[in-house]
Amino acid sequence: MSTVKRYVKRQAQGQLAARRGGGRKRLLDAGGCEQLRRQVQEHHDWSLARHAEELTKVTGVELKKSSVGNYLKRLGITHKKRVSSPPSEMS
Repeated sequence: MSTVKRYVKRQAQGQLAARRGGGRKRLLDAGGCEQLRRQVQEHHDWSLARHAEELTKVTGVELKKSSVGNYLKRLGITHKKRVSSPPSEMS
């Protein structure tokens, strides 16, 4: 019931419009995302941890490897390292 009361109060104040969503501020700005994109193009076989280390050196923003993976997903980049052995042959 309290939710309905809040909506009625907000409507009376003329503030019924949707509020901005919460959440955390993104650590990498557009320049940092572009740096990550270039890094992946130039060094596609690096691990996520290595990309995180290099981003910290370049941008000064400390990221975990899981955050790097999330940024890659947002950028539409699949992260697949090179296969170290040749594919097996089918008989």
